[in-house]
Amino acid sequence: MKANNGYKIRKDRELKGFTQDYMSGKLEMSQHAYSKIEINEIKLDRGRIE
Repeated sequence: MKANNGYKIRKDRELKGFTQDYMSGKLEMSQHAYSKIEINEIKLDRGRIE
């Protein structure tokens, strides 16, 4: 089974000890929107990743 981008983002965040609230603040987005990235409800294109 291939891991999806949201799963990879979540695991990386957890390994660094960051919360979703911290990450969403750094990215200037709501925690709810950030959560949707981790569960793949929002798809990430190259522009958003950069």
